[in-house]
Amino acid sequence: MGVTARQAVAMTGAGLELLAAGDWKAAHEIVQKEKSTLAAWHHGIVHIHEGELDNARGWYKRAER
Repeated sequence: MGVTARQAVAMTGAGLELLAAGDWKAAHEIVQKEKSTLAAWHHGIVHIHEGELDNARGWYKRAER
């Protein structure tokens, strides 16, 4: 059974909260589990904080951003 849109938003939102708190490793664990375009965008944001700009670009492309 897949994740609902509401669950996906909650999961990626939790990842962004962790990122804002400075815990990019935990944020990365959350966003890499989700397959939505929203999660791909958030995944890109996490990689920017990691300093991995090329990787972030790839995730932004997946998110169509």
